[in-house]
Amino acid sequence: MMPVAVNPSKTLAEALINIGNSIEKEQYAELVMPTAQDFQDRLWEIVDMLNEQYSQLLSSPFDLYNWMNHNREDEVAYFLNEASSNVINHAEFPLTIQLWMGKKGFIIAVKQARKSFNAAEIAPGGGFAFFNECKNSIFWDDFLQAKIVYLEYLFR
Repeated sequence: MMPVAVNPSKTLAEALINIGNSIEKEQYAELVMPTAQDFQDRLWEIVDMLNEQYSQLLSSPFDLYNWMNHNREDEVAYFLNEASSNVINHAEFPLTIQLWMGKKGFIIAVKQARKSFNAAEIAPGGGFAFFNECKNSIFWDDFLQAKIVYLEYLFR
C-alpha cells in the first residue's frame, strides 16, 4: 500500500469527518505540558486512552517503546515521539497534545506555543523521515506557519 503521508491541504474539519467524529469536542482530550518534565507522562496518557478505546480493533496495543525498538508499524509511537521531540527542541512551552476519537479512527495533534515554522522547509530524513513514510496522514494547521502537526489515523 502506498503511503498517504504528508498532506499540506488537509484540514482538521475534513479529518474529523474522516474519523467519524461529527462534533469537534465529541470524544476529545487535551493534555497540556507546562514543562519538559511532564512530557513523557502525557504521551503515555494518550497511548493509554487509545488502547482503552480501540482495544477491540488493534492487533497489538500502541506502545511508546515501539519507537525505540524501531517498530515502524506503530505509527502512534513514531508520531508522538518524532513530533513531540521536534517541538520540544524547537519551540517554547507550554506544549499541548490533543486527541479526537471517532468510529473510524482518531486524530492526534502536537501543538507548540508562540513560535511557528514553515513545514514546506522540512527536509526529508532525520526525525521527519517518518512523516513521509507514514501510512496514515500527516498535516498541519498552516503549512507555511505551522504551530500544530496532526496525525490522522484511520482503521483499515
